[in-house]
Amino acid sequence: MHGLPFHPSFPSRTYLPENCYTLPLHRDSFVRGGASKPDQEGTDLRSAVHHMRPTLDLTADEHLGPLPLHAYFQDLYRTQTLIPQKRASMVSLDTIRKDPRWRDPNLREVISMLSHPMDPVKSNAAAYLQHLCYENDTVKQDIRQLRGIPVLVGLLDHPKAEVHRKACGALRNISFGRDNFNKVAIKNSDGIPALLRLLRRSDDVEVRELVTGTLWNISSHEPLKMIVINHGLQTLTDEIIIPHSGLRGDPNDPARPGDPEWNTVFKNTSGCLRNVSSDGAEARQRLRECDGLVDALLHALYSAVAKRDINNKSVENCVCILRNLSYHVHKEVPGAEKFHIQAANHSKRHGAGEKKSGGVDLSKRSLPMKGLELLYQPEVVRLYLSLLKLSQNHNTLEAAAGALQNLSAGHWAVSHTRDTVTDHL
Repeated sequence: MHGLPFHPSFPSRTYLPENCYTLPLHRDSFVRGGASKPDQEGTDLRSAVHHMRPTLDLTADEHLGPLPLHAYFQDLYRTQTLIPQKRASMVSLDTIRKDPRWRDPNLREVISMLSHPMDPVKSNAAAYLQHLCYENDTVKQDIRQLRGIPVLVGLLDHPKAEVHRKACGALRNISFGRDNFNKVAIKNSDGIPALLRLLRRSDDVEVRELVTGTLWNISSHEPLKMIVINHGLQTLTDEIIIPHSGLRGDPNDPARPGDPEWNTVFKNTSGCLRNVSSDGAEARQRLRECDGLVDALLHALYSAVAKRDINNKSVENCVCILRNLSYHVHKEVPGAEKFHIQAANHSKRHGAGEKKSGGVDLSKRSLPMKGLELLYQPEVVRLYLSLLKLSQNHNTLEAAAGALQNLSAGHWAVSHTRDTVTDHL
């Protein structure tokens, strides 16, 4: 082993949208409280709008009155106030479209409705934008050019859940895809801090899925990765990674280790951190030093191996993050230079017939190991080897092998790391 050159596994780059590493959101169905669902395949935009049911309930607003911006909302107000017996079933657009005055609002008009004083108008306008820009790069570009993105970002701080949820859904669709100008426009509108503020204050599962999905999309653009780290690394770790990893234990029995929750929020967040962990030495060091992050990722993986639940996307993301963080760990850990010296002295003290470890044993600690130190312990080597034996996910296999390659690279290493790899191969 010591006579062979070791080549590190380079941190993986950003994951391309067509491989589902950033997430689109389906066209919104305008159904209050329901999850967004895709339209039937082949349905065009106009027929899809024709079958949607609006969710405006203007009776709940204290500023009732005619809406000046568009005949669509005027007719919707009329149908909901003059036909109260149908209000509970949400009057269909079919009723309105019989009126010859009805027409689809154009994009400029919809964006202007985002600033309307009535909250139901804001939320429906945002939902309509979310629908229009689903897999439509031209509409996304038009929204950006019409300055719709700053208005949507502003709505993320709106106190009404329906408004900030729909605005976040629109931003998630707008941020998906290869057009990085939309991601930059969200950043230039202070969208990253606004998304994180919303994540901290909202316990709504759908809102958290939308926020983390938008951040995952944004993190795929190289120049924005450190910005995501600077604004959101600790928040994402504290709000999502640690709680959903099971690191804090079983809520019903604190003495028992907790099980990870492989939900959409954890998948989105781990995907975001997977992207930013490939941004170079500074990014790697920031993630290594993030309080609780490495501990939580490893706990989740140990639990996954124990339960043989290792073929999901979240496990893949966790292994890829750890592979990236183990890259150049022998050079980038604080005070690594002194271990080079200790390793050389350790080799000189041993006779020619003795086994040379090529490193120094750093495992003796008076305090429990955590964080960065966990990246190069024998337990993590065995974890990667277990993943190689059990996983059927090719990306997980590649990442586990890359992590082992990284731990075996360089002239400095914990003495038992290479030995552990050798003993199990």
